[in-house]
Amino acid sequence: MAATQLELIENRRSELQAAFLAFGSVSEQLSGAFDALRAQVADLRAELSEARAGKEHLAARLSALIKGLPGGV
Repeated sequence: MAATQLELIENRRSELQAAFLAFGSVSEQLSGAFDALRAQVADLRAELSEARAGKEHLAARLSALIKGLPGGV
């Protein structure tokens, strides 16, 4: 009986170790994916900032052109 309980405890211990290893592996994968997403967000924010700056520059040029047109046009 004692040997059976010992085997049961050892099996549970092995299962817990395997579960913790699996958890650690998945946790590392999620951390890597999160870091990749964070980098992608930073890139997209920079791209958006550049696009906004270009849009503002274009709007200023068009405004200057419209102001330079004769009033009757």
